[in-house]
Amino acid sequence: MSYALIADRILRKHAQGIQRGGDEEEDSAVVDAVLAAGESAPLRTLYMAIKLATSQQRNADKSDDSIQRSRVARKYTPVAREWTLEDDTLLKRLVQEHIDVPEPSIWHKVSGGTIDGAILLRTVPSCVRRWRVLYPPPLGQTGRWLVEEELRLQEAISEQFEGKYQVLVDVMLNKDLAQTKEKQMRSPVMRNLQQLPSQSSLPILKPGSRRLRMLNWVMIAEKVQSRNDYECREHFHSTYHNGNRGTWSEGELKRAKEGFEMFGSNSRKVAEYVGTRSPTQVSRLHSNLRFKENKQKLEALEDT
Repeated sequence: MSYALIADRILRKHAQGIQRGGDEEEDSAVVDAVLAAGESAPLRTLYMAIKLATSQQRNADKSDDSIQRSRVARKYTPVAREWTLEDDTLLKRLVQEHIDVPEPSIWHKVSGGTIDGAILLRTVPSCVRRWRVLYPPPLGQTGRWLVEEELRLQEAISEQFEGKYQVLVDVMLNKDLAQTKEKQMRSPVMRNLQQLPSQSSLPILKPGSRRLRMLNWVMIAEKVQSRNDYECREHFHSTYHNGNRGTWSEGELKRAKEGFEMFGSNSRKVAEYVGTRSPTQVSRLHSNLRFKENKQKLEALEDT
């Protein structure tokens, strides 16, 4: 079979694959790429040459400005930064401008809003949290959660779960440790939590599941009434799981340190390695250990 016939078949497959309707300039570029590859080139080289030629031809039809904008958009990554006085002022003005919009829609207007050419480049949760720092709700509670608050939190989360899952996270990812843990009594904190009726018969979600990621904490906080969305989220992930609580045992600390050496700051993998703690607990332990380590280094420098 001649090389020209093979190339022709490749071109036909290419045309069918991208489902286009006969662009003569693009076809010409692909033919040139096939011929330039040489008769001894393997089929994989031909396919790569076709792909490159097609991409170059399509980019040639675009303006330089549009290509540059797409590159900038791909490279942009939002970075967390502290709120400045200008940010606070812009936040207040945007809230005042959209004061007639009900919650939570108002925060979607405020986030990314523009006044006099100034843009508030903040996410919706960031705007809500900052506003509540500037203007704390009058009914806000602090400290230990009350039983009534716990029940309102469970009802709000269960409603978003559509009553199909327990208001609980299964952090027992290590199967060997999970089997041992199931034979033990739950911790006093978990026993004192009054769960909703018929919760125990429902399936339990794993950390990182889609259902957990899709929880709307702003709406949940509205139903809890006495706590903001950040407090609700932190309390849920710190309390509503089937792992251990309280002081870490020597065995847990040993496994955690081994996990940090193997997986770094990946709290989910370290939690899976520890087996009896949630990723949130592991993340806090990692922060505490780093703080103590840095403090010891500073004290050592001061002594020298």
